[in-house]
Amino acid sequence: MPLLAQTPKNSAFISKYGSYRKYINVLSRKETAVQRQIRRGGLGSYEAEFQAALMALCEQPSNRLVFYDVGAHIGIYSALIGVIFKQRSPAIFAFEPTPPNMQFMPCAAGRE
Repeated sequence: MPLLAQTPKNSAFISKYGSYRKYINVLSRKETAVQRQIRRGGLGSYEAEFQAALMALCEQPSNRLVFYDVGAHIGIYSALIGVIFKQRSPAIFAFEPTPPNMQFMPCAAGRE
């Protein structure tokens, strides 16, 4: 059962780089506490201040966008960066040491 969470809309980025997916799948057949929170309150309900800071950092001009998601859990930030900044061909490295959480990462990274 998928759970599609709406990605934040960034009009300035869209006008410069083009559109990106409006939703990412953050739920596979099993659930985590993070997924339950997103299901109840939407993507914006999960660490909204951190998401805003992360987007602002990634918008800074550079030759290449490289993102390391250490302790990625289900890969929600990796998925956001991959979807929103797709036109910049980001290099994304997600690290998750807990094997049960790793099963969610391909789904969150957009390989559904």
